[in-house]
Amino acid sequence: MKLFVSLLAVAAFVLAGCNNDLTKPGASRLFGSNDLILHAHFVGSENLFKSPDAAKLHEVWNLKSSGDLRNLALDRFSRLPYFWLSNALPKGSADQAALFRPLFEDVLARESYIDWRATPVFGMAVRLPEARSQAWDKNLRQVLSGWKLGNPTALNTPGTSGWELSKAGAFSIRFSRAGEWTRLTVGQDAANAEANVVLGLKSPRPSGAWLEGDMNLAHFKGRIPWLEYYDNLPTAHFSLSNRADFVRTLVQLDFPKPHNWKSEPWQIPTNMMSDRIMDFTAVRGVAGVLDALPLMHNTGWNPMPSQVCGWGNRDLPFQFFYATPAQKVTNRLVAIAPRLRSEVHRTLGSNVQGSIDWNAARQELVWSGLPLAVPSLFQGLDGNTEFLTLGLFPLMKSRRPPPAELFEQLKGRNDLVFYDWESTAFRIPSWWQFYQIAELGTHRRLSPTNLVNQRWQIEVASFMGDSATELRATSPSQMTLARKSTLGLTSFELVTLSRWLDSADFPAFGLYPATPPPRGRPVK
Repeated sequence: MKLFVSLLAVAAFVLAGCNNDLTKPGASRLFGSNDLILHAHFVGSENLFKSPDAAKLHEVWNLKSSGDLRNLALDRFSRLPYFWLSNALPKGSADQAALFRPLFEDVLARESYIDWRATPVFGMAVRLPEARSQAWDKNLRQVLSGWKLGNPTALNTPGTSGWELSKAGAFSIRFSRAGEWTRLTVGQDAANAEANVVLGLKSPRPSGAWLEGDMNLAHFKGRIPWLEYYDNLPTAHFSLSNRADFVRTLVQLDFPKPHNWKSEPWQIPTNMMSDRIMDFTAVRGVAGVLDALPLMHNTGWNPMPSQVCGWGNRDLPFQFFYATPAQKVTNRLVAIAPRLRSEVHRTLGSNVQGSIDWNAARQELVWSGLPLAVPSLFQGLDGNTEFLTLGLFPLMKSRRPPPAELFEQLKGRNDLVFYDWESTAFRIPSWWQFYQIAELGTHRRLSPTNLVNQRWQIEVASFMGDSATELRATSPSQMTLARKSTLGLTSFELVTLSRWLDSADFPAFGLYPATPPPRGRPVK
């Protein structure tokens, strides 16, 4: 369930890894129309850290590993312009990353605005001093020369200086400066694209937000694979702001049609949990969301789970579990075993290690043959109520119950769709270990422990406080997410985002390609 509230964390990943070719023709539209993919405003790190409320963020920013990760990100992003435009460039062209690198440093440090359209076109504006704007002009002209794109034409617009280069039937690049703002647009009809950027600069912004914007999730189909299974995808308005020692994240989701979510009584297996809890997640009214996923639908489990509760313990690695109320769990697990095995292999590919079989002695459907973890589906009991339970490690019993105040957050709130609390410092190593198991379980080489992302995760974990996220149905066609956290992201999002920056095939996600299974160890 954390995946459904992690879109903000992967927005940069989607933007960088998109297959949106900026050289393809199309009709440009203006600000606010339905071709908008993403627009965002960032106050810049220099302005952000002037606020006393950003002291914790500044402390994390100044960590050595944060600097290393930031340098890695700047190096990776500096190669993205070539990645986007390579189809329209002469063969053998260099990526010109050294010329783009200082420009991305400016975007990170200064106030900036971006506008990304499905046309396709991408525009940005950065508040720069004159000297830095001149450096942008010089570097971009060198890029055009190195890519043999020709000579740009000077703009003849009152109050604006700059140039434009158009490639007939391909794309245009427009560079301009007006007042303190330096603007760059790339794609189809750059003049109209620049108008979108100018309108964005004039639009009102939430007071106190250091990052805010809008994105249309319908245009993320093809970029986030599982979105292909959903039609009623919302637009999202998001903002992040500081409140003393934490970041407040707000996301308003507006659906084109009613979302049809309905409240139902919570069923939480509190007797299966212990006082060593470090993570708690509860979501309800999601049967339709789960049924749309082939991995779930094709198993034949009926009725589809409508609510799911998850929790994690501190004592051992992989001690986290998910449970949903169900009936006749054991008999139904026996029945779905062949289809579940088939769906797992269809979804994950032929490199999956181990086998999924019914273990009659343990009365569990077990994925055996994986290193360390033992994923299993089994019947959990909370009093007389049965729960279909998923665990990665055998459930450790405890005589001491979890703190009662944790469940108080669910009471009397009929509009609450999703609630998540975690001790982020403890949860970061859990997700790190989970990704390592995924690598081993699909015959990938284990990622080295000295990678930048892993060194950063280890160092930053000690600075993390608790994170709490809730999603409410605020109208028949709207939901609102609110979060309180140290950096604005959960442990899953922090680990995933940092791992993506270290990916071997960036901007694609993942560190190493799969290798064939070893001989003598067939996959069943």
